[in-house]
Amino acid sequence: MKTLTTHKDSSQEEGTTGFSEMRFRELPLSSLEGRNYSHQRLLADRARCEAYRKAILDTVKAGDVVVDLGTGSGLLAFFAVEAGAKKVYAIELGPVIRYAERIAKRNSMDDRIEFIRGVSYDIELPELADVIVGENLGSLGIEENMLPMYQDAAKRFLKPGGKMIPSRLEVSATLVSDTGFHRRYIDPWKSSLYGIYFDTFLHEQLKTLFLAHFDSSRVVSAPQLFLSAKLDAKQTYSEINRKTLRFEIDRDTTLSGFIVYFTAELSEGVSISNGLVGGKNSWDQVYFSIDRVLSLEVGYNVTIHLCTWETRYEFVPSWRITVSDSQGKEIYDYSATRYPLLSLPPDLIGPIVPPAVDSGNRWVAYVLSLLNGNRGKRQLATILSKLDPSLSTDEIEHTLSRAFFFLNTHASIPSMAKPVLPLRDRADFLIQAHFDGTLNCKRIAEIVHFEFPDFLTPEQALERIQYVVTTNVKPTVGV
Repeated sequence: MKTLTTHKDSSQEEGTTGFSEMRFRELPLSSLEGRNYSHQRLLADRARCEAYRKAILDTVKAGDVVVDLGTGSGLLAFFAVEAGAKKVYAIELGPVIRYAERIAKRNSMDDRIEFIRGVSYDIELPELADVIVGENLGSLGIEENMLPMYQDAAKRFLKPGGKMIPSRLEVSATLVSDTGFHRRYIDPWKSSLYGIYFDTFLHEQLKTLFLAHFDSSRVVSAPQLFLSAKLDAKQTYSEINRKTLRFEIDRDTTLSGFIVYFTAELSEGVSISNGLVGGKNSWDQVYFSIDRVLSLEVGYNVTIHLCTWETRYEFVPSWRITVSDSQGKEIYDYSATRYPLLSLPPDLIGPIVPPAVDSGNRWVAYVLSLLNGNRGKRQLATILSKLDPSLSTDEIEHTLSRAFFFLNTHASIPSMAKPVLPLRDRADFLIQAHFDGTLNCKRIAEIVHFEFPDFLTPEQALERIQYVVTTNVKPTVGV
C-alpha cells in the first residue's frame, strides 16, 4: 500500500529557506469600515466596466427607477443615467460618496441621482425600483455580503417583475499546485530564522486566505461548483453554505491547495469572472493553502469540505481537505477555519458552528471538565456509561487513561485520586467536548452557562468559545 509523500521542490536547496517579497496578498475579510481598495484600479478594469455598462444599457429603460447598491465612485449610477433612468438612488457607506456627488455635478447628472450615505439594510426609499444594480463582488464572490444584501434589497426595493444586475452568481473551486508559494510563505516558519524558531506563527499563516491569480498551468483538476444563486426577489438566502466537492486525480501531480472564484451573470449574454480564463482583472482568486505540498498519483481522490457563514457584518470560511489513495484509504487530512476577530460582538459569534472534533477526543475533554475534586475514576466511569451506554468498558477505560495522562503531563496540579482542575480550564474543556460539528456557538454557550452559572454568563461563554477556537484545541487534548 502506497503512502502519501510530501513533495520536495527540486529548485530549493537545503538551508536556503527564507522570506521573500510578497507575490500573494492577504484577503481582507471583516468589517465594512476601513476597506482599503483602489477606485483607480476598479475604473481601469475595462472588461469589468464595459460588461456592467452593456448590462445596464440592455436592462435599464427610459424612465426607470434604479437603485445602485454600494455606488463607490458612482460609475454604475452614471451608466444608469446614460441608459435613460429618471431617478437613481446611489447608496454608499464610505466617504467616497462625497466625491461621487461632485463627479455627478461635474458631468451634469446630479439632477437625476440622489446619493444616500449608509448601508442599504438601514435605508428606506420613497419608491420602488425597476432595476437594482450593484458591484459588491468580492474575490470569493460572496464575502462582501452580497447574498444577504441582495435578498434584502430585492424584497424591499424592487417592483414585482423588476430586474437585478447581476442576475446570477456561481462560485467554483479547483485544485492547484504552486510549490513556490510554500517555499516563500510556509516553509520559512518551519525553519530556524536567526537561530530562533517562529513556528508558532505557522498555524495562523495556514488559516490566512491569500489573493493571487492562477492560470490553467497550475490547475490540477476540473472545477467543481460550490454555489449557484439566482439573484432576484424570489431568491432564498442561506446564512450557511456547505458543500462537499470531490476530485479524482487523472495524472501524477502535486497539490498545494485549492482556489475559489466566481462567475456573475450581469444580463443575458453578459458575464464577468475572476476564473482561469480572460486574464487578470480587478479580482484575484482566493487561495486556500494546505500545510505542505503533496505528491499525488493517478487514481487518488481529493475531497474538499467547504463551508461559508455570512451575515450583514461578517464572513467566515471553514475548509477541510482529505486525500485517499487509489485503494480508498485516507492518507491525508487537513482543516482550518478563518474565524472573526475576538472583538466581534457575541450575538454575531453565536450562529457560527465550530469545527468538529472526533468523538474520542470529545469524551476526553468531557472527562476533564468534570474534575472538580469530588470524582475519581470509578465515578467518572459510571457517568460515561450512563451518558452513552454504547461505550464499551475498554473504550471508557481508554478515555479515562488518556484524560489522566493529560493531567500528569500538562496540568500543574498535584497527583491525587480525585483531581481538581481550575474552573476556567473545566469550562474550556466542556466547550471542546461539544465541538461535534452540529452545535453552533450560541447553543454551546447555553450549555456551558447551565453547567457553570456562577462563573460565566451566556455572553461571557460565547467569548470564551471564541478564545478556545482561536487558540486552537489541538494542543489541549491531542486532537
